This record gives sequence, C-alpha cells and structure tokens, in this order.
Amino acid sequence: MARNIVVYSDGTGQDGGVRPDQRLSNVYKLYRATRIGPDSCVSPAEQIAFYDAGLGTEGDAHGFLKMRRTIVKMLASVMGRGIGRNIVDCYEFIINHWQPGDRIFIIGFSRGAYTARCIAQVLALCGVPQHASDEPAKSLRKFSRDTRLIAERAVHQVYEHGAGHPRGDFEDEREELARRFRSEFGSGDDDAPNAHPHFIGVFDTVAALGASGFKYAGILSLIIAFGVVAIAAPVGLLSLFFGFRALPVVAVVALLAGILIWAKIDADSIRSIENFPQGSKRKSHRIKWRADNYDRGLSRRVGYARQASAIDESRADFPRVPWGKNTVIRDQQEGEPPPLVQLWFAGNHSDIGGSYFEQESRLSDIALAWMVDEAMSIPSPLVVDRSKLSLWPDASGMQHCEASQLRDQLAWIPSWAPKKLREGWPIKLRKPAGFPVHPTVFERFAQDGVVQAEGSGPYRPITLANDVRFAGYFAGGGETPDLLAIEFRIGESAPVGKLESLQTELAAQLKNASASNGVVVMLPRNPVEVNDVYRDTLALRHLDGLIERAGLTATDMSCSIRGEPDEHLPGRLIFNADLEQGRKIAAAIGQMALVAVSADGSVVIHRSIG
Repeated sequence: MARNIVVYSDGTGQDGGVRPDQRLSNVYKLYRATRIGPDSCVSPAEQIAFYDAGLGTEGDAHGFLKMRRTIVKMLASVMGRGIGRNIVDCYEFIINHWQPGDRIFIIGFSRGAYTARCIAQVLALCGVPQHASDEPAKSLRKFSRDTRLIAERAVHQVYEHGAGHPRGDFEDEREELARRFRSEFGSGDDDAPNAHPHFIGVFDTVAALGASGFKYAGILSLIIAFGVVAIAAPVGLLSLFFGFRALPVVAVVALLAGILIWAKIDADSIRSIENFPQGSKRKSHRIKWRADNYDRGLSRRVGYARQASAIDESRADFPRVPWGKNTVIRDQQEGEPPPLVQLWFAGNHSDIGGSYFEQESRLSDIALAWMVDEAMSIPSPLVVDRSKLSLWPDASGMQHCEASQLRDQLAWIPSWAPKKLREGWPIKLRKPAGFPVHPTVFERFAQDGVVQAEGSGPYRPITLANDVRFAGYFAGGGETPDLLAIEFRIGESAPVGKLESLQTELAAQLKNASASNGVVVMLPRNPVEVNDVYRDTLALRHLDGLIERAGLTATDMSCSIRGEPDEHLPGRLIFNADLEQGRKIAAAIGQMALVAVSADGSVVIHRSIG
C-alpha cells in the first residue's frame, strides 16, 4: 500500500517540542498533526513524518560536542553550507523509508523552506537509491552508515556542484553527475529519477547561505584563530614540562595550524568531475554561495507546489526566494488544482511561518490554514489529525516587525556610535505589488484599525501603495476607497452598464426578494487582464466565511459581462443584509461588483473601482 512520506524542515532556531509551552512554528504545528504516535489517529500504513529542527538548534549537544558543533556552524557560514547537514538529514530519511509508489511531501519555513526546496532538487537529480553501489542484486543497507554516506554524496558532490555560480556554467556537469549516481544506485534511468515530490509547501522562503565581505573575513579569521590557539596552547603547556623554549615552537605550530585550517576550508570548497565530456581530464571549480545565484528551480515532475510569502518583511538579510513563473512547472490538467501557487499574505516573516506566542498568532494561522487546505485538496492528499490542529485565523490579527523590535533594543547605544550599530537590521522592502494576494489582505485593508508593531491604525503597507487594487486606500491620506464609485440601474428606463445582464434565474430571485430590503450580491473579480479560476474560487471561499461570521444567508449566482458572453462572474446572493453591511463585506473581499435590491424593487449595481 502506497503511503505518504512527509518531511518537515523548520526555520532558523526552531526546534519544536523540546520545551513545554514554547513558541511553535507552523511547520511544527503541522508536523504534530500529521505524525504517527500513541496520541494520533494517523495510521503508519497511510503516512509517516520526519521533523528536522532548524539551523542553530543544538538542544541535544553538551560540553565538547556543543563547542565542536558551534565551530562547524561557523565554518558552514563561511562556506555557505549551513543547510547542507539539514538537507542530508532529510534526504537520508527519505532513502531509509521510501518505497516505489510512495508519495513524498516536503514542507518548510524560512531557511527550512529553502532546505525543503533543495531536497526537492536533490530528488530531481538523484532520485532515491534502491541498491548498493553498482550491485543491482544487492539490496541497500538501510538505517546504516551506508545510507548516510550516500546521502552526503548526493548532496555535497552532486547537488552542490556549481553552487554559487550562474546555473548554466556547470549545469551540464551536474546533470552528468546525477545520471551517474542514478545508474550506480538504481535510482532512475538516464533521463529521469525514480521519485519526485508529490507536494511542496513552503512558508516565506529565505536563503542567507553564506557570509561575504567583512562578515566573511571576520568569521574566517575567528575560526583560524580558534584553531591556532587550540593547537598551539597544548604545545606551550608541554614546554613547561620539557624545558624547550615555547615561543618559537608555538609560533611554528600556530603557522602550520593556520595553513592546515585554510587548506581544509579550500579543499572542502572544490567540486570536480572526471571524463566529461568523454575523454576529458578532471575538471574542478570552487563553490561559494552568492545571493544572486540561489537555486530557484522547480522540477516539472513535481506534483504540486505552494508558497506563502510575507508582504511586510523588510529585513535585507531575509530576501524572498521565489520560484519561477507558472510556466516552469507542468501544465495543469482538467479538473485538478493548479500545480503551482504562490500567494502573498499580510504580515512579516514569522507572521506567515509562525513562532510567536499563541495569543499573537492569528496572522500565521491564516497562512497555515491555507497550506493545510491546499495539501488536503490535491489527489492523494496529506492526512491531517484535525484534533491536533486548532486554528483561529483573523485578518485583523497582531502584526510584528523584527526590525523595529531590534531598533528598540539598541536604543541605549549613544548617538555618536556608528550608525550601523544603532540601526540594527538593514532594510530592503519587498515588491508584492501586482502579484496574487490572499483574500484576507483585502479584508485587512478594510479594517478601521489593526494592531501593528509601531501602534494601532489602518493597514497601509507602503509596498502596495502603487498597486491598482489598493490605490484608493492611499488616496487623500489613506481614506477608504469609494467602492460605489460607478453606479447605474437596471430597469425599464435605466441604461445598461458594464455588467450587461443578470441571469434569468437571478432576475426572478431579485423580484421575489424585492419586498425584503437589503439583498446584496458580491462578485469577486480579479484584475481585468487576469483570468484565474483558482483565485476566484479562493475569494469565494473567503466570502462564504465572511457571510457565515456575519450571521447572514446566501445563495450562488453569476453575472455575464457585455462583450464577453462566455465569461461569467461568480458571486453570492446575500439575504437579510443592508447596504452598509454589503459595503463592509465588499471592502473585505476586494475586486467585485455590488448588486443591491431596495424595498421598492429597483435593482442597483455598484461596481468597485479597479
């Protein structure tokens, strides 16, 4: 029986489940609801899950081991291989548990989201090994040192080949290394791997993968200095017992130690390939992660991919890493969900991926609820124990700002100190304008005031000031846009406007309902140039939630547009609502038309601007 193999990769510093009542990320919350265990209703025959704590979590390390891991992490920062160990951990789990037919889910947050995407790329290159090296008749020794070594080879020697360089420079070599790996371990054929992710879900992918400039030099100098002291100090102590002069010996040992450490760092950065093209000599290069060469790839063999991004994250050290356009993944088949969806959500980095106190997690609940719905709406979905996942999404929830918080913490630094010390995080705004947003962004804009890091007030992110969908909110000092800017009537003597005709069934409903004052219809609408059934469906789902919370009732309806007889705008006919209620719901849902029926039976259409 095929089952789900679910891998979770958490963000920096996140190690869910280690302490009681700790702040939990969305990744760990979802892991807790999908893992097997004595308190879970998830069957191990259907699904198993693995949780990989984020970078910088060493809760199980003590004494010398903890010090050693600290040095290794510093070295990884210089080399840009800080996530390498996490990728290997997750890939090793897949090797140990995957069987042909199983479905692979990979979910991550922050740098863990980038890790998740790297794991997907490792699978796209190497597949899942099925037998020992060049011995098809000999099964692979799983849960052993062998699988660890194979995982390390796949990640460090195949996937990292060409890391930090423009993709085209070494892509042919990497593909050849991957082909050889698949042939050696029976993990696919010359053209494709034997396994690929069924679903990838990531919360606000960022990738700070390597130090540069002064930071690079500083960390490297610190590592070398530590190594020199660690080696030279025992020599100095020995001189006290054996009587030889310490200074010359220590100096020589220190010099040799520095050379050896530098040589180790340099050797670890070299990647090579032999006999490619056929008959060629060994070719080598040095890898070094750079911000402009992050891996943005997404294999066309991936089943479904989802990304939630933060509109309000402003730290330059947390650059968003998008996937390419929808054309980079396979074509959507009739009747299935979109293969690739990337949406923007209101809030900063952890307002999307979680990890704040529960009383401050309403925004992150929005992104988590969306991700759960997406993972459960695909063919062969994720199995979720809903009893372990209580969510309370709220578009008016508290919004955080880590940059502002750090500035507050640095307020004690005197004004004469260097500016960089006083300002904290360097700032670089993101660019969400014009891209798909979750319906709750419209709802948050429509609120009179929300709690934000620097005080309460209307939600007006400067990054969306030039977005035509929200421009009205910023006009005249941030006034709410007039959703009834274009108004006309449909009747015996009324002119016909942009919305040419209501369906016959709807017209009859309106006449029958005319005695009941305040029937309102909302038609969620994407920008004119966008034909996105997925976003219309998402908006309608959100609209239904607003109607339910308002205690109203509604029925389905649609409306055709003049000049576009084949296009019908979906909507809801809402009963027992006055026009003011309709206006509020309209503002909370975004692009749409409003249709109202007054007590005298006249029908009025109000078209939202944009």
